Amino acid sequence: MISEWFHSVCGTCTAYMNNADFILGLSLGAAIVLIIVLAVLYFRCQSEHCNAVTIEGEHGYFQMTGNAMRNFVEKLAAEFADMSLQKMKLSQNGKNISIKLVLSASAASDLAVCQEKLRQRLLEEAEAKLGLKDQISAINIVFSKLTVPGQDSAEEGDATKPANSQDTPAQ
Repeated sequence: MISEWFHSVCGTCTAYMNNADFILGLSLGAAIVLIIVLAVLYFRCQSEHCNAVTIEGEHGYFQMTGNAMRNFVEKLAAEFADMSLQKMKLSQNGKNISIKLVLSASAASDLAVCQEKLRQRLLEEAEAKLGLKDQISAINIVFSKLTVPGQDSAEEGDATKPANSQDTPAQ
């Protein structure tokens, strides 16, 4: 009795799945879901990262590539002797531009003051030279590495030796 019921249920499901309308509906449903997922991924990637910044002016617009913007920021970071630019990421969402800077700095420097001075200097220069005052929505500054001034590169490369140990012969 159970085997007859199981055979009839499987036969009904198989007949329903072999129907051309079911296969068409399943294919269209899968295609629509795939298109929606791809559209969401595309717009998410567009708002997170960009290769060029579009700056709109009174008589048109111009684009500034990510490399040109990086050179602009490197020049500003070079004004601070104890900081160097490691990475930069541009994001543009509509007219709003956000910049993420990853810097390395000297451990002896005051990071909060350096961060605020660099942010202010970047906003001033972007307004004066690029016309980006109203378009920059955020400047995120991350310090990834702190260097100790006066430390030799040979000491930095030897990670197995403690920093305060001295080489003395064994007695």
